[in-house]
Amino acid sequence: MRPDSLWQQRLQRLTEDGYRYYVQMIFFPAVLATIAMIMSLINLSTHEYALMAATLAFAICCYGISVHVYRKKQASSGLKILFATVMLVLLIGLAVSGAAQGFSPMWIVILPAFSMLLFGMKTGAIISTSMFLILVFLFWLPLGQELLLYDYSQTFLLRFPILYLGFFIVGISFEKIRSLTHEELRKMQERYEYISVTDPLTGIHNRFWFDNEIQKVLLKAYRTPGAMMLFDIDHFKRVNDTFGHTCGDHVLKEVSETIASCLKPQDLLCRWGGEEYLVYTMPCTKKCATELAEKIRRSVEEMALTKNGKTVSVTVSCGVAFVETPVNHTASEMFSYVDELLYQAKNQGRNCMVVGHLNGDSVSTPEVL
Repeated sequence: MRPDSLWQQRLQRLTEDGYRYYVQMIFFPAVLATIAMIMSLINLSTHEYALMAATLAFAICCYGISVHVYRKKQASSGLKILFATVMLVLLIGLAVSGAAQGFSPMWIVILPAFSMLLFGMKTGAIISTSMFLILVFLFWLPLGQELLLYDYSQTFLLRFPILYLGFFIVGISFEKIRSLTHEELRKMQERYEYISVTDPLTGIHNRFWFDNEIQKVLLKAYRTPGAMMLFDIDHFKRVNDTFGHTCGDHVLKEVSETIASCLKPQDLLCRWGGEEYLVYTMPCTKKCATELAEKIRRSVEEMALTKNGKTVSVTVSCGVAFVETPVNHTASEMFSYVDELLYQAKNQGRNCMVVGHLNGDSVSTPEVL
C-alpha cells in the first residue's frame, strides 16, 4: 500500500471517536511530555530544583502513557483517569507553590480546552470544573490561602479564578461547536455514502456498489461455488410508450422488490442498467441457481400491476452463469458470459432463461429453460 494512501486512511479514521481518542492519547501526552522536559531544563538552569523534579516526573509519566497506549493499541478508561489525575496533581502543585515567581499557575488556563479535546466535553467539563473549585478554595477562601507557599498579590488571587473561568467557558463553547460540526459532517458523510451506492429510483444498490462488493466476495470465498444472474424486463419500452414513464418507474420498483424478496440476505443485488438487474448468489449448486432464477422469473410474471384500471403485465428474461470455482474467473469474465446468456434468452422468445456453467477454461453448452 502506498504511504499517502495509508495516511489518507488514518486521517479518515479520525472521524471515529474511538480511534481519535486513541491517537490523542498518544499524541497529546507526548507533546506535554516534550514541553515538560523543556521546562525541566529551564528549571534546572534557574536552580529551581523542586519544580524541575515535578516537571521531570510529569514528563516521564506522560511519555510512559503515550508509549503504553501505542503498544496496546487502545486507551483504557483507567489510563485516562490516571492521566487526568496526574495533570490535576501537577497543576495544583503549581498553584500552591507559585514556582517561577508566580508564573507557573498560568499553565492551568490551558486545562479546559485540553481536557475537553482529549476526553470529550462531558469528562473534560468535570475535570475543568474540579480545577475551578480547587482554585476558588485556594485563592478565595482563607483556609485555602493558608496552604499557599507563594505570596500572591490580592489582585492575582481575585482575578485568576475568573480568568480561568473565562477560558473554561470559551473551551466548552468551542468543544460544543466542534462536536456539533463533527456530527453534521458524519451525517453528511453517511448520506453521501448512501447516495453513492444506492439507485435513487428503486432503492436497491447500484452498479458501483455491486462492482466493489463482488470483488470482496470473490476474494473472500474464491473456492465457493456461486452463480451470477442477469435479468432484463421484456419489452420495457412498450410499457413506457403504452402506459407512460410514471408507470414504467412503478414497474421498475415492483420488479426490484420482487427480486429482492426471493434472495437470501447475503446475496448481492443491484440495478445494473435501465431495466437490467444483476444478482450474485452463493453458496449454491447449479440446480439451486436454476431454481432461484425460475422462482424470480415466475414471481415477476405473476405480479399484479394496474394503471388507470388496466392490467400491466411484465416478464423477464434471464441469463444464469453457474461458477463452480470462482477463483478461476474474474467478475468481468462472469458478467461477459452471463450477458451472452441473457442475449440468447432474448433470442429464444423472452420470458425464459438460459443457464450456462463456467468451470475453469471449460464452458458447458447453455440450457434454455
